[in-house]
Amino acid sequence: MGDFSKEDEDILRELCLCNGLHYEKIKTHAEARNSVRLLEMFFSGCPRLVGLNSFPCLETLILIGQPIDVIIGLDACVNLRELWICECKLKRIGGLEHCCSIEQLYLYSNCISQIENISHLRRLFKLWLNDNRIATIEGLVHLKKLRDLNLAQNRIREIGKSLSSQNSIEVLNLSGNPISSLQDLTNLADLHCLRNLSLQDPQFAPAPACLQCNYATHVLYHMPQLTHLDTFSVTSQALRELVEVTVVRKKFYYNIQTRLLQHRLNDQLSEKEKELNEVVTMLESRIRTLQCDAKQIELELNDESSPQSASTEGLSKNDCLTAKHSALTQRSNELEGKLKLLQEWYASVKECFDADADLARQMLLLELQTGGNVHCEVGKPTDVWYSSCCDLIQNGFCAADYLSVSVIGVRVTNVFKVHNRIMRTEFDSQLSAALEREDILTYTQGRSYKDLIEYFFMVRDSQAATADDVLQALENGGKHVDSKQDAVHLTNNLHAAEKKWLVQLTEQIKTSGRNTNLVLANRKGLAVVAKVFTGKTMPANNEMHMKRSNYPDADSVFSPISDAAVLDPSAESSTASVIGHDPGYALWFLFDYRMALPEYLVEYEYICQYPPLTPRQSVGMASPAEGINTADSLDDEDVLLLEPVFPPKPRLVVLTRDVLLRHCGVPSLESVRVLNLHNNGLTQLWQLDSMPELRKLVVSHNELSRVDGIANLDHLRHLVLSHNKLTTLEGLQNLGSLQHLDVSWNQLENIRGSLQVLRKHCTSVVSLDLRHNPWRKHANLRLHVLGRLKQLKTFDGQPVTESETASALRLLLSSRVSVAMLLSRSRTDQNELKSLDLCSTAEVTTRMSRNRPERLTDDDTTWWSKITTLNVDSQGLSKLSNLDQLVNLKWASFAHNYISKIEGLDACMQLLELSLEDNCVTKTDGLAHLTALVRLNLSCNTLMSLDGQLFSQFSHLQQLNIDRNRISSLEGLQHCASLFELCAASNRISNTRSVFCLKSLQNFTILDLYGNPVTETENYRLHMIFHLQTLRSLDGTVIEASDSNLAREIFGGRLTQDFVADRLGYSDFSQLSRADFSHMGIKQVDLGNTKCFQNLTSINLEHNDLTAFEGLTALSHLKILCLNYNHIESLFPGKSRQAAGGVKNSQLAPLSVAEAATPVLSQLQVLHLGYNGIMNMAQLQLWRLPALQSLFLQANEIVTVDGLDGMTSLRELVLDRNKIKCLGPNSFASQSNLVELHMEENRLRDLSHFDQLQSLSRLYLGMNKISVCMSVCTCRMSVCYSGSVHH
Repeated sequence: MGDFSKEDEDILRELCLCNGLHYEKIKTHAEARNSVRLLEMFFSGCPRLVGLNSFPCLETLILIGQPIDVIIGLDACVNLRELWICECKLKRIGGLEHCCSIEQLYLYSNCISQIENISHLRRLFKLWLNDNRIATIEGLVHLKKLRDLNLAQNRIREIGKSLSSQNSIEVLNLSGNPISSLQDLTNLADLHCLRNLSLQDPQFAPAPACLQCNYATHVLYHMPQLTHLDTFSVTSQALRELVEVTVVRKKFYYNIQTRLLQHRLNDQLSEKEKELNEVVTMLESRIRTLQCDAKQIELELNDESSPQSASTEGLSKNDCLTAKHSALTQRSNELEGKLKLLQEWYASVKECFDADADLARQMLLLELQTGGNVHCEVGKPTDVWYSSCCDLIQNGFCAADYLSVSVIGVRVTNVFKVHNRIMRTEFDSQLSAALEREDILTYTQGRSYKDLIEYFFMVRDSQAATADDVLQALENGGKHVDSKQDAVHLTNNLHAAEKKWLVQLTEQIKTSGRNTNLVLANRKGLAVVAKVFTGKTMPANNEMHMKRSNYPDADSVFSPISDAAVLDPSAESSTASVIGHDPGYALWFLFDYRMALPEYLVEYEYICQYPPLTPRQSVGMASPAEGINTADSLDDEDVLLLEPVFPPKPRLVVLTRDVLLRHCGVPSLESVRVLNLHNNGLTQLWQLDSMPELRKLVVSHNELSRVDGIANLDHLRHLVLSHNKLTTLEGLQNLGSLQHLDVSWNQLENIRGSLQVLRKHCTSVVSLDLRHNPWRKHANLRLHVLGRLKQLKTFDGQPVTESETASALRLLLSSRVSVAMLLSRSRTDQNELKSLDLCSTAEVTTRMSRNRPERLTDDDTTWWSKITTLNVDSQGLSKLSNLDQLVNLKWASFAHNYISKIEGLDACMQLLELSLEDNCVTKTDGLAHLTALVRLNLSCNTLMSLDGQLFSQFSHLQQLNIDRNRISSLEGLQHCASLFELCAASNRISNTRSVFCLKSLQNFTILDLYGNPVTETENYRLHMIFHLQTLRSLDGTVIEASDSNLAREIFGGRLTQDFVADRLGYSDFSQLSRADFSHMGIKQVDLGNTKCFQNLTSINLEHNDLTAFEGLTALSHLKILCLNYNHIESLFPGKSRQAAGGVKNSQLAPLSVAEAATPVLSQLQVLHLGYNGIMNMAQLQLWRLPALQSLFLQANEIVTVDGLDGMTSLRELVLDRNKIKCLGPNSFASQSNLVELHMEENRLRDLSHFDQLQSLSRLYLGMNKISVCMSVCTCRMSVCYSGSVHH
């Protein structure tokens, strides 16, 4: 041992004494020192570490409760494995450079403020730093073996991604830290080995996050591997299932709310589109007329055989034609410019609506991800705080600030009250602490603390004109302060609050050449209003940064708006902008972000110098109420009537050889080189193959929907097909010589299909015009065309430049899935990540996971099979390629691209989720091998139908989204036995019967048909609820118990065409002759248009709840009707009544005298009305059945036989088991043709009035009370007596 000072020697001597070691022996014998493995000292007052280098074999060192402030003297302790320096005065971690063998390090209850100097401790598996002053988790990246980490009772506010690399951590304690965000805790989901997590350990104070709603649910959902949470066991299976069910229900609710937002957005856009289309249609009609005449003039000018006559003004005909052509072209160009203005108007409106929807969507997502601890309440104008916020906005607005953008005012459109439990708790806590400070008490001088509370706007730091920074402010308040300024920026001036993003917006508008007034008129501003405790405040020093260290005695500082340029060098210095300012306008800088509580979000619109323009106004047209401006006449007569005026010519409706010969004025079609078929109303092209030498063909301004008939014209060089109704170019085949093609002003939608035709069959085209077609996904259309038709020299009337060609080539190279794209946008996670996002699994995984595939060498191919997730959204893809080796792909998203064909996925048989949203897909071919699919998104495409055979293979499919397609039937989906969610909004489904195929799906709970024609049918919602009884949500609205009850009340027991189709399994009733609907609880018959039942002759409705014939009387061909065991009272109701729930039926109206005498069911021959409880035969109105031959009324309550007047065709009458005592003189007055009569089991006492039945041959009277057998000789009949008949 070395020499020690007297003090150090005393410390070492005490250390030996505490551990039962003999100091002298330790001092003189090396063997004694080398045998020491453990040293410990508790609360002995040891000021520093002394003499530990003398114990080279030391493995465990424990020092508790010592005044040690620095770690030194451990250089020789290379075998040290366990180090305890706790409840001391350490201020930093150090002195462990040579202690690389340490496995357990305990430094709790010290004054350490930073985790440092331990990255070399690669064997460390336990680290306790609890009860220190650590504010940031850092310095742990290289500790790969760390399993137990205790950071409780520190000053850590945010976890972030600081632990994402510590995959081996099993035990983590963060109790007692000011961690308040549940979303922040989600970052711990990266710790796959984590089993024990504590945020409210009983030994420490709880973290604020533990006090939030849904804390345990949130943690257990994102970290299902946990066995203990806050010292409690969470391994119960019931608890796990409860968590899963809770989250599923929450996602279900927020998904519904999100869909409702999308529906509202679609409705808003639909209204604007209607407004737009009205004017667009008008303009296009005018342009068509103008260009039709202009094209006619062009053809006249190019016709060399046209005679050159002089006009009345001495000008040649060509000069007149040229002048008129110029005028027509100028007017047409003006109108096309107005069309462009309309497109700009609609783009601005859509951008505004999209921003509103995105804000609402982000609010919902924020509420979901924070467990409901941050949510926004929509205000009403009657709320006090609503009007207060309106006043605050108006007081903060200064017109001088907005002079450059012509804004003269603002109008509040929405106010949201922000409920942030996290920030509210922190604000209240800090406010309570501040009010107890002596300097605050002195500063207020007896005034109320409320005098120090103000409401300010939070300054938006982001230059992006989005809601992201607004939502961040609502969640975190001023926590995300500017890195240059250690303070929260606040102001009472509206322009100062939004200046950064407003300046950026105006610059973008100027760069794009858009109309500033038009954009701002349709743009809404957002202001976050915060409740602020300003505390001790003082004027700012313009020469100092806004940092607390520069203002140690102030809680906040302020500066007048005029000094803003000095405080913010990046701001524009403008003296003019502060002219007219209220001197009270100022910027405030708050040093404690917890003292600014976001309480309100105000949405407002700008009032421009000119009011927002309607489509008519934006193109200079008067509104219908104002009439039409003479200067802008809709018929353009001022140019159309210029000389010369072409007289109407006969149209060539159909092309025949003779017609073409006359039209061309030639003896033979083989020599024709130019053919002008302009403006002839043609719908088809014929006989053109007989013109092999044709060079130029003009078929503009016709009615063509296809271009069949011009294939194989080898010499055709110039083709004009503008102003037709073409939807495809498939007829343009084998036109190798074609150089100029004009298909503008048509109805072409599929750009890829059109380009494929041109690339294959029109390889020589150098001039192409595709303008004014309703292309689907027309972004970068020019570059897409130039990239695929490289020979083009002119496109859409503009020459092709070299820079455009280069850009098109780059775009083309990126239009397929490349290896580089796969490496950067794929992941290898085997399990689906837990997330509260509502987007696709592929998007969530690529955003949250860092497990990218690794390509070790250029020849390495193993990485392909490791890919499980692929997200290539918005990459400009037009074709799926390089996917044949992704055999383990589970989750893939190809959304927002230009894909028109599903291909290349045959090898991806493990695929569970596939998204092809917002593409150009027309068919579902290519999905046949993906039988494992669970979720499929085909929304926003151009699908016309669903392949039933294909979907019959998707037995595992649970969620299907086919929104915004052109589908008219859901047939085929009944085979998807696992389907529980179907989104088919904005399609063309018009028949409720097309949805019945879903009734067999036992798990089907969510259906969205919003925006389909079927939703406009009467009682649509209740009809769907009644027939699809497993549904829990319809069209984005939850189905309540009251909805189901009302649906059963209205539609329960209704015999409708839908009911019949459902029971029979088909909807073509034309061949239906017999029908049996007994025992089905039918209460009402409402078959609608009964023409489809023209062959129905027999119907059985026994054992139902019918009370009248209503609805059956329209079945004019019915011959047999069985209504036994019902409650029939009359042919029609005796008085006006309506069906339950307000369902209207015209047949329920009261009958007039004329109607009561009108015959019905003119062919009905047999009617069964037994067991109906009928008491009065006259009320049945049976006389209106003229052809009735057999009537069965057994087992009723009939007392008197009447109501048979006029029923001369009646042959058989059954009245058994009634209460008839006698017959009246007119009972059978009209039944002279009655052959058989049954009246057994009645109460007859005599046989009077039977003599009227002249044709009666069989009479059954058993079980009556007839005492005397009276003479019935006048009737040639057999009388049957049985039972209690008294003679």
